Amino acid sequence: MEGFLTSDKSLFFWNTSADVGLNCPNRPEDAQLVHFGLVCMAKLPAAMLSVELTKMISNLVIGAPCSGKPDDPLVMAIIAYQNEKPGLRDKKVSVLQTGVYTLKGVVINALLVRLNSAMIYRYRDIYPRIDKAPDCPPLVQAYVRKVMSAD
Repeated sequence: MEGFLTSDKSLFFWNTSADVGLNCPNRPEDAQLVHFGLVCMAKLPAAMLSVELTKMISNLVIGAPCSGKPDDPLVMAIIAYQNEKPGLRDKKVSVLQTGVYTLKGVVINALLVRLNSAMIYRYRDIYPRIDKAPDCPPLVQAYVRKVMSAD
């Protein structure tokens, strides 16, 4: 997990250090970040997720490891989200690459950008200090506090 600044330095995102999803490294802190983003998204009516996907996300266990196998609950939620929404259907949440995303173009279609947007919207008063969110997963919380020098 790491911080990511858009190429025009106008927006900060939380990034994964490796891909999360089917047959991916699924590092624990990265998987927890993706899980947290999905939970934030599922709680936003504007996300317009199906009842089935919302239920699938709400059944994810905070801190549970992600095996990267097709039957893993987080992998299943990622795939279900990608099947519901337009965009890439690669069964994973990819690491954001430097200099690829702009806020004015159509380029922002990465799932991790959407997950960050959900975190920003849900926790706009504290973002990027998501460690202060009551439902922030433990490894994400520890990483953010280390990076941001928590109070």
